[in-house]
Amino acid sequence: ALALDLLWLSTTEDPRQRKPILVVGSAKAEGEDLPCKGRLVLFEIIRQRMRHDEEETPNLKLLLSAEQKGAVSAVCEMAGYLTYSSGPKVLMCVVDLEHKDLVGKAFFDCKIFITTLRSVRNYLLVGDVYQGCFFLRWLEAQKTLALLGKDHQKFHTTDAEFLLYKNRLAIVAADEFRNVAVLSYAPSHVESRAGDMLLGRALFHVGSMVTRLRRIPVEIDGRSDYIMALATAEGGVCTLQPLNEASYRRLTMVAHKLQTSIPHFAGLNPKAFRRYQSRY
Repeated sequence: ALALDLLWLSTTEDPRQRKPILVVGSAKAEGEDLPCKGRLVLFEIIRQRMRHDEEETPNLKLLLSAEQKGAVSAVCEMAGYLTYSSGPKVLMCVVDLEHKDLVGKAFFDCKIFITTLRSVRNYLLVGDVYQGCFFLRWLEAQKTLALLGKDHQKFHTTDAEFLLYKNRLAIVAADEFRNVAVLSYAPSHVESRAGDMLLGRALFHVGSMVTRLRRIPVEIDGRSDYIMALATAEGGVCTLQPLNEASYRRLTMVAHKLQTSIPHFAGLNPKAFRRYQSRY
């Protein structure tokens, strides 16, 4: 399986009520001469009692299995709809349990191969393996996935996630060259080309290839906030936390003082190590 997640989805029988459904996406490669195909499998989690004297145990009940024209590499939920990737295409659909089928609502064509899908309310983040990130918006009235902005740096995305801080929304993306980028959608900014281009707010090298990003809710000084957890291919875990301007300036001064006062072993420069690195 390439994708596995527990999603709260609405169905055609009762669109207002959502139910937990385990969604599994897979791929089947039959050689270089044939296109790769995929499959989408939906399970319902039920509790069964095998004997009268035993306790109820959770089990999986197959709801439906749908063949796809491309590999299903990412799944998520947006506005109660099942959103998944099929090769380079993003598909939105509603689950029809009566006929055991998926009813299409909208689609969006990306470039090469989708590696990640993330949603916040009616906003969708799509990560492409060679073409960076796409920032989409779901328009309920028009039944359309509208493109708001995209990354023009050809970021080789391994994973991407939304980061919330107060009333601001940012995009954190990781690539195969061991870099992490913080992007933002700013249509009023001149360099964003009326919002068509996502602006890079921070680009730095982490030294390990990040394979997973996860937004985690925390409580800091009695206030609800979010931090970003990063998991690397080497087995490491680190976090990213947004800061206010005053804290950022203090920590920057401390870091600059440490870099200029403490001798570097083997002539290594920590500031140069954190600089964005790319093969192009």
